[in-house]
Amino acid sequence: MVTMRSLLFSYNPYLIFTLFRTSGILNEIIGDEKFNLLNEDERKGLLHIYNIKSIRKSEYANYFKFDDKKAQRHLNKMKKLGLISPEGAGPALKYSFVYK
Repeated sequence: MVTMRSLLFSYNPYLIFTLFRTSGILNEIIGDEKFNLLNEDERKGLLHIYNIKSIRKSEYANYFKFDDKKAQRHLNKMKKLGLISPEGAGPALKYSFVYK
């Protein structure tokens, strides 16, 4: 039997929406020069990192269905351009978007 008290405390009237940005915002955030150095796959990858804040190489590869080498090339290029920064080491290494 459900009491009125349990109904009152389990009710949550709020909905939480997560609105992800589109690729058009990247050009504004990173600038034309760096934006033009990235190919379409790399732009999608950077936008994904921007939306979720940080990612491991294996997560990046799985999300985009890339092999590990392609994922590493993308992440290295973004790191070289100063768009992401590594945090941690070894298996715990994550890449985070660099906010400027």
